[in-house]
Amino acid sequence: MAASTKDGGSGVPRSGGCNRRNDRKQTCPGREEKRMAKKKREREKISVAKEIDGMEDRLAACRDSLEDVDYKLRKTELTEEGRKSLEKEKNSLTNKMSHYEKELKSLRHENRKNMMLSVAILMFIVLVYCCWTM
Repeated sequence: MAASTKDGGSGVPRSGGCNRRNDRKQTCPGREEKRMAKKKREREKISVAKEIDGMEDRLAACRDSLEDVDYKLRKTELTEEGRKSLEKEKNSLTNKMSHYEKELKSLRHENRKNMMLSVAILMFIVLVYCCWTM
């Protein structure tokens, strides 16, 4: 039992990796599925179209902020600390934008699936109606 340790004296054995708070690089089985299920539950509260609109607004605001930071980096004379701070903010905004774009892509995919399902249901109803009346 060399791999397990006690967690802060609570008496609960800690195994291999999933309970370690400092080991962020290690992925645990099931953690990603739980996170996705939580996101899906949150998404179900509002429509996909509203989520897309909100995500597009956040992406536009992020782009505006990135343009402002770029302008400040190019046009103003900055100290070394100020330049590093703005470059760090620029990297943060770039990462946030890429995350928003990925999320927007998945939302559009979900919206496309919902639309295809709606069309399929409508076609089925029309088919049943045509068969029933003939």
